[in-house]
Amino acid sequence: MLRESFLKNNHKGIYTGKLLADTLKEHCLDIQVQAENMAERLAKQLMAVEGISEDLKSRDQMEWVRRMNSIRNRVDEVVLTEVVYKI
Repeated sequence: MLRESFLKNNHKGIYTGKLLADTLKEHCLDIQVQAENMAERLAKQLMAVEGISEDLKSRDQMEWVRRMNSIRNRVDEVVLTEVVYKI
């Protein structure tokens, strides 16, 4: 949905071309899969680098939640920039 809105609002020619060629839905689904895969990979990498584990979760849940929220926010920013909003 984000990709479709982005194209519709910022790149009307691409949006219209894909809509008329009936490839818009396929394109958006492909972008969604790429974004989900990248987000999962980046989150796992950041968790490993920062030492976030199930052990931390069992010892200090609030710290684990704080760190995971930080990772999720950073991952979302990267994925949006590199996948969703990239032409």
